[in-house]
Amino acid sequence: MAATSRTFRANVLLSAAVAATLLSACANVKIQAPTADAVLTLPAATHVVITSSRSISNVAVAVDGNDVSNQVAYAPGSGDYVGDLALGAGMHTIVASADAYCSYCTGQQYRASDTKTFCVAGGSGLTNKTLFAQADNLGWSSTGPRTVALASDAGTETKWTLSPKGAGILSVPGTIQSRLFPCSCLRSPNDTNGAVVELAPCNSNDPRQIWDGTREQQVSGVGFYQFRNQGVGAANRGCLAEGKAADGTAGQLVQGDCSGTSNQLWKVRNNNLNQFEADQTPWGQ
Repeated sequence: MAATSRTFRANVLLSAAVAATLLSACANVKIQAPTADAVLTLPAATHVVITSSRSISNVAVAVDGNDVSNQVAYAPGSGDYVGDLALGAGMHTIVASADAYCSYCTGQQYRASDTKTFCVAGGSGLTNKTLFAQADNLGWSSTGPRTVALASDAGTETKWTLSPKGAGILSVPGTIQSRLFPCSCLRSPNDTNGAVVELAPCNSNDPRQIWDGTREQQVSGVGFYQFRNQGVGAANRGCLAEGKAADGTAGQLVQGDCSGTSNQLWKVRNNNLNQFEADQTPWGQ
């Protein structure tokens, strides 16, 4: 049995070595720019660089399924393919493909490709805000383009753009957009009580990205607000709250029953004016 096990491990290592040798004999295609999850800010164009370890041909480039190959040209000095694209604000996916050399493939050629997703932001003119829990003054923090947690006020990662979808007095729905990852919005993942909320590509037609913001308390001229998700079906469920150690969600932003407790009431600082909101809703610009 021991000899069989050693033989098996040796065969696995040999297979890995052969695979690595074969891969090294092939050219690849790499999108060097934009990088994955890059944030590019308008009005600057999106600079594209397609590179390869060896010569490639018949290079094709598409953004969001649209062919833009004629805007990306071969640059003899670098050997790369480069171009500048005029893209609108939002999340974009770029795909580059090419005929690449492969020593062991039929015709010594195969179709290689690479894909990157990135964000084009619409500028920084909108009001940004930071939110603090009534319980301990921790706020929402963007930890990545898909994740959010709780942290002390730390700069851009704890800044958000709160955008109402309409006008009203008592309860107005709106979206909550990260400033660090400006194509990502706060989203309820499901109807589960205690679920950790997430960031997702902004989509104002997604009810799980729409939050009802209402002032529940006012203390010394400062409003404390509750945020309830519209996509959560159950009544009085889906309010943003601080996670609990007992649930294994400490340090996380979760959704829970709307109880108005201090771990789910939030004061909202307008960073442009350096003052806290006091209106009936937190969306004031």
